[in-house]
Amino acid sequence: MRIIFSLDKYKKNEGGADKLAKGIVQSLLQMGHSVRVMQGGRDEDFEGEGELEIKTKVLRKPVFIKDNDYLTIYWNKIWENIIRNEIEEYKPDILLTQNILAPASVSVAKEMEIKSLILFHGYRPLTPLFFKGEDALTAEKPSFANLPIRYKLKWRLIKKNLSLYSAAYKTADTVVANSKYIAKVIKKFFDRDSELMYPIIDLKKNNDDFMPNNNASILFVKPQEIKGINILLEVANKMTDKRFTVVGTASKGLRNKMSRQENITHIPWTDDMDAMYKSSSLLFAPAQIPEPFGRVFVEAGLRGIPSVATNAGGIPEAVGKGGKLIDMHSSVDEWCSAINEVLSEENYQTFCNNAKNNANQLLTRTDALQSIFL
Repeated sequence: MRIIFSLDKYKKNEGGADKLAKGIVQSLLQMGHSVRVMQGGRDEDFEGEGELEIKTKVLRKPVFIKDNDYLTIYWNKIWENIIRNEIEEYKPDILLTQNILAPASVSVAKEMEIKSLILFHGYRPLTPLFFKGEDALTAEKPSFANLPIRYKLKWRLIKKNLSLYSAAYKTADTVVANSKYIAKVIKKFFDRDSELMYPIIDLKKNNDDFMPNNNASILFVKPQEIKGINILLEVANKMTDKRFTVVGTASKGLRNKMSRQENITHIPWTDDMDAMYKSSSLLFAPAQIPEPFGRVFVEAGLRGIPSVATNAGGIPEAVGKGGKLIDMHSSVDEWCSAINEVLSEENYQTFCNNAKNNANQLLTRTDALQSIFL
């Protein structure tokens, strides 16, 4: 079977969406299918690796406009002709898509009578606020009346952007949710059912002989406000007897803040997250949005690393009993207390065992891929 995977970026490896795409492609190749990945980029490129082809088509940004809502509309207009030409040439049986270029991809697939599947990964199709401080299942749908002033000023752009995504999710033959929580969110916002698929993770990196250490550094991934980096800074300032490792790209101002705290080590980027997990005692994730899922919890859990995280969104599914979950609006003292509870000598090994058991139960298998995609 021939499959086109249409998305804004594939070769980068910065987050869960990128890793999800690579996991799906590798699984489809192992199942004997041919895949052509279509991604946007600054320069046109083509790579052929047996049954896998990766084509990059130019998607430049307008010189003076950096607004994400404008870019989504602008790039999807360009992508329509690009993906139409690729379908005519490659003649796929199925088109997969996710993220920014999903609206154009689904629309053209429908026009050309190709089965389309859209993978949900992030809240951009639902709200520009990403449900910060809220539960997506109880939050109001975005409107001119309930948005902050800076979003009111570009409401027409936002409304058009959300309409593009809504049409894609309602038109696609199949919508794939990355948690049970997100399946409910999709039902609420788009009034349609979806298939469930948890992250695809490379098990070959899992080392059954590894023994977690509750005296090792506390890990924080992706230093962003919505991930709870400000809470991490406060917690580290209070828990001076603990060491913290922050992994991911950070602004200059944030780097300066972290550098002033002796118990924080910042690693801007690494492609060896396995080493990060194995040098950590727990994963700390005080997210300020209801994360759709969070593959980092499963990756850490496979190594027996428990989590202290926000009790919201799909995080409870990802963590299970392998950690401590508390409200996103909790005080710094409450976060510190949760960390101490997990790392205590009497509790730590139980949390480690639970984290590993929960992670293994969530792994997506090839037969699940077969039923969802094919």
